[in-house]
Amino acid sequence: MLEMKIRDRIKNKFMERNDKFQESIGYIANYLIRLCENSDGNVIGISSSRECKEEKLDICRILNKEINKKGLNSKLIDSEREGIGISKNLEEVLTKERTKNDLIIVNIPSIPDYADGVEYAQKCDILLLLERYMYSTYKDYEETLIRLKSYGIKPDGVITYEM
Repeated sequence: MLEMKIRDRIKNKFMERNDKFQESIGYIANYLIRLCENSDGNVIGISSSRECKEEKLDICRILNKEINKKGLNSKLIDSEREGIGISKNLEEVLTKERTKNDLIIVNIPSIPDYADGVEYAQKCDILLLLERYMYSTYKDYEETLIRLKSYGIKPDGVITYEM
């Protein structure tokens, strides 16, 4: 009997956390839509100051689904998995996708860890940094901002998340 109560408590906590997460994702999706409407751009780059590939990709996928649920046609381009390099027609891919989609989310490699990260960020209309709470350090974040500033890029926002 005690075991069932503990299982039920854990399940309820998980459900509460999942509901909060879904609510947050919906809020972020609405924010991205408003950002694009106000900037006349439709390419959103999402990067980070620290390597967290799978988590970042998962959040990009969830955001893409949420934007599609809101009636907009959006596409996720995973620059790390689709083999799109700066030299391999990123500009062509974005030009083609801009005409077919309302929003394009580009999963950009970590800015301090990959030189291509800055190049991808330059090609996006909006840049968001995705930072994991208690994992990304202030030093990592500061290094990212310094690198972006040296190229004249200003992030449009920061999303923090907790695992």
